[in-house]
Amino acid sequence: MSSLRKSTLGVALLGVSALAVSETVASANPEITYEMRDHALVATLDDLEYVIFDVATGTPAHLFVSDANASALLVENGFAWVEATADLDQDGLLDAIVGSSAGGNCCAPAYAIISLLADGSFRFSPVIDWAWNPPQILEQDDTFILATRTDNHLYHHRYTQGQLILLEERTIAERVAIAELRAALVDDGTTSASLEVDLNADGAIDTVQCEVWQRWDSLLCQFALADGTALPMFVKGTNGELMRVDNHGCSRYGVLPSMTNGLHDLVCDEDTLATWNGEGYVWQLPAF
Repeated sequence: MSSLRKSTLGVALLGVSALAVSETVASANPEITYEMRDHALVATLDDLEYVIFDVATGTPAHLFVSDANASALLVENGFAWVEATADLDQDGLLDAIVGSSAGGNCCAPAYAIISLLADGSFRFSPVIDWAWNPPQILEQDDTFILATRTDNHLYHHRYTQGQLILLEERTIAERVAIAELRAALVDDGTTSASLEVDLNADGAIDTVQCEVWQRWDSLLCQFALADGTALPMFVKGTNGELMRVDNHGCSRYGVLPSMTNGLHDLVCDEDTLATWNGEGYVWQLPAF
């Protein structure tokens, strides 16, 4: 055993490859919840608490790596969070999608599924690494589909018996733009790029001024009309509230032929859409 945690509800042991609860699940319809508490992922099952992992102490050791470059594992002294919960394999037991990161802009987060299996053990199943967009849970034909995006590819998986079964993989098609900037086409050593385009169809030339972040092939852009009026950008928070952002880093910025409320729509990378709401451009969540 690699660690021991006591709680007011009971005592739980953390095993090497999985956390053994018992030979069988404690009750026919166990209630299970997951939460991050003091850097540890804690599962509460039938009033008993089980520590799945602890990022502060790096236990259990086999789930941790020494740096952020390894594949879909936890980073000691990094960050972890519960992204979503659902009964992904529809066995009557709640599963958790957990994200982990070394912090900063070094590397995209990794994600894994924590699930209590019918044999009474918790399973840690890596899902995806290097993904800025977190996995999404889709409902399809009365089952759950786990959707992930990385680079320009979309993957759909079904989760069953602790395993991810690939259902679909496809390349994400680019939205066709009438004008665009691509970080990959900017000359090495260049720190800025610009695009001239009529964003509001008034006949005047508006500007898109970008900083080039070549480390990540990314463009950090500001949009303004010909008279100097800045066009702010917003993203949607977890509760649907709008949050202003200074820029929206993209490897490709495009101006689409479609218009919303008098301004051309924008595209980031392949297909992520921004539309004008009268006060700013609002970036939509990418399609899954």
